[in-house]
Amino acid sequence: AYRAAGYWTGRPLDSVLRDAAKAWPERTAVIDSDARYTYRELDDLADRVAAGFKDITPGQRVLLQLPNSCRFALTLFALLRAGAIPVMCLPGHRLAELRHFAEVSQAVALVIADTAGGFDYRAMADELVQTHPMQVITELVTESGAAPSVDVDTGSPALLLVSGGTTGAPKLIPRTHDDYVYNVTASAALCGLTADDVYLVALPAAHNFPLACPGLLGAMSVGAATVFTADPSPESAFAAMAQHGVTVTALVPRSEEHTSELQSHHD
Repeated sequence: AYRAAGYWTGRPLDSVLRDAAKAWPERTAVIDSDARYTYRELDDLADRVAAGFKDITPGQRVLLQLPNSCRFALTLFALLRAGAIPVMCLPGHRLAELRHFAEVSQAVALVIADTAGGFDYRAMADELVQTHPMQVITELVTESGAAPSVDVDTGSPALLLVSGGTTGAPKLIPRTHDDYVYNVTASAALCGLTADDVYLVALPAAHNFPLACPGLLGAMSVGAATVFTADPSPESAFAAMAQHGVTVTALVPRSEEHTSELQSHHD
């Protein structure tokens, strides 16, 4: 019924970047404190990194745990183009969560930063592989040529989101190519995003909200630029807004309980 209604269009999720690179090749796609890529550059680099994932075969799950950065966007699309199913770990997850994700997803690889935010991810990975042997990737390898040719069933999972874990260990939530492309494009339309917008990712990029509601992927679907900040403090966020002309971001309202605590403290 969703296909007949035109909601599910048979597009693989990585086509969000592919189509943007065709429509707006020279527009800025992503920016962080160290790098900036146009849509053409990001698209080409995603192909080359996908070609470098030689030990990952279509359908295999890969734990993706990177801070907010252009590298996050690049790795996400490279994994999709290699046919892998990224498990969208958050930077704040630690050994207990990763062991759970590895066991449930039967992941064959983990993509991490060596260190970020004062935490040693490599040391955590060394502990993880003792009980869950897998490839640990800290440096992306690029190969010349096109990305691997992968047959994609758009009704199958594109990625695995993680739940908040308020009732125990976080759950893995499969999102298909069909439903997530619709999620992305419908959210961008609802929010009125245009190619002139600049979207700021301050929340962890692997969350559904800053990833696709409309988020990074929604911004890409209309040719807007996305700015990443790994530090969500007001000082960092406002500086990024001023430097890059940010027009849109996504934030979580403070809870009533927290508001009451602040009010009591103020009183």
